[in-house]
Amino acid sequence: MPRLVIKPIADRDEYVAWSTVVEAPLGGGTREQMLGWVASAGGMNRGPDGAAALMDRVDETGTSIRQDPDCSFQWRFGEWSDTSFIYEQLGTIARDKLYPMFRLLVEGREREALDLLEPFEDDPAYPGEMAARLQEAKDRLDNAKATKEA
Repeated sequence: MPRLVIKPIADRDEYVAWSTVVEAPLGGGTREQMLGWVASAGGMNRGPDGAAALMDRVDETGTSIRQDPDCSFQWRFGEWSDTSFIYEQLGTIARDKLYPMFRLLVEGREREALDLLEPFEDDPAYPGEMAARLQEAKDRLDNAKATKEA
């Protein structure tokens, strides 16, 4: 399950290809665009018929993950009840911000994409650590931009 398709908002023609390995978008687009990606060897290698069935499941459940009928644990990663996702161990991104984040990343606006994140809750033993980790990532991007502009 390292790659899946998520439909962030039920009534919009917006989809995000998500990696559970890197915890980040791999791509995104409209249903028509995603059909091509899902069918392709570079995407999910499902072929045209498999891609259509997978995208139908995404439209119905919010995710391309299939539910195993023999599994007593009835939950799928990315289904409609998932309201946020972990992004690169830096924080969480709200479901309704997945597609805007994807667009910002495509446009090379990673710093703005990080602004969409909520920091993780802190471990009481290490107060402020999680927010500091996210801020460090933002600072690295700001410094890289300043260096590039100089």
